[in-house]
Amino acid sequence: MADSTNNKPFEVEVRFSISDINAFKQIVADLGCELIKEYSFIDYYYKPVLGNWDSLEKTIRIRDWRQANKPAVIYITKQEIKTEANFTFKKSMYLEGKTPLFSGDSDQCREILEDLGFKQVYSIDKKQGYVWENSAHDLEFCAEETDAFGWTGEMEIEGTNSEYIKDRIERHKKYLQLQDSQLSYKPMAVLLEEKLGR
Repeated sequence: MADSTNNKPFEVEVRFSISDINAFKQIVADLGCELIKEYSFIDYYYKPVLGNWDSLEKTIRIRDWRQANKPAVIYITKQEIKTEANFTFKKSMYLEGKTPLFSGDSDQCREILEDLGFKQVYSIDKKQGYVWENSAHDLEFCAEETDAFGWTGEMEIEGTNSEYIKDRIERHKKYLQLQDSQLSYKPMAVLLEEKLGR
């Protein structure tokens, strides 16, 4: 498989469904994974008042954290969907994946986006989320509960070529006991739009 990235690092996100969170947590515990972060926030998604953005290509949102004293952040993402050797993945076009544009008071974030010609279109409430890692098996992943989809998980993998990315995904599938039918390369915004019929 050719290295289509010219050795520049990029981030790939793969989401997976979780039908039974207790069974999934047991798999995580049996692997001896370490919980490294917990989080809770609401993402407010915006689109231009004039025209439209394809959420499969780019999104802009306000992330409003529930943790006290943690500022809201405006994030922009841009990605492309690539398929190589029957392997489909979402490749972030920005090195950081979600690129922060501004952080501060949530009202100020909304005012900035409205002044730039954006309107809020929907939100995703991530009620609780957990990030684990396992250095022995080279794993890092999260599980999060949302108002729209219940429990889902995500792998965020950074590399410089598709072969490495595919190997990391296969490694996560093996140890987390995931099936191909559980995986999706689509951003959560696209999945929500499909669910809402937009």
